[in-house]
Amino acid sequence: MPACQTEGGAVITVQKWKTALVLMLVLVCHLSAQESQGVRTRADELLRENRPAEALPLYISAREQNSRDPDIYRNLGYVYELLGDYENAVKTYQQGSTVATLDKDIFYNAMGRCLFRLERFSEAEAQYNKALDYNPSNYAVYVTPGKCPGRTQGVPESHKRLFQLSVS
Repeated sequence: MPACQTEGGAVITVQKWKTALVLMLVLVCHLSAQESQGVRTRADELLRENRPAEALPLYISAREQNSRDPDIYRNLGYVYELLGDYENAVKTYQQGSTVATLDKDIFYNAMGRCLFRLERFSEAEAQYNKALDYNPSNYAVYVTPGKCPGRTQGVPESHKRLFQLSVS
């Protein structure tokens, strides 16, 4: 078996080098996962404390470290919503809907909510319909537009039924 001799005279086989390298990679991955979880935990705390501006960069960092976690996209989208940045909220929810394997209707409903606030009513309705197609029993889809009573001014007649669903 091939071997290397160190400056101190110790002989290290290639197999030992490979083992050491694998162990270092596992350690780095583990530390990175711990760091990612720590960032996300802190972001979650800030969100619970209603400090979305402070949570925003932490969620962005958490997403960069773990781009396959739908909860990060859901929370990041919500932070954008709280900050009134509905365009980025829609983009984030869209990305989250492609990552999520369960509860995609939550992302569709959230996109509909943001699109409604952007007065993009046809797109909002399409997202609400996607949410209902995915999960017909999602009560939140029926009441979401109704959370904005009095907001029907300027809403096209064809979309006012979104409000009517919430009061029937």
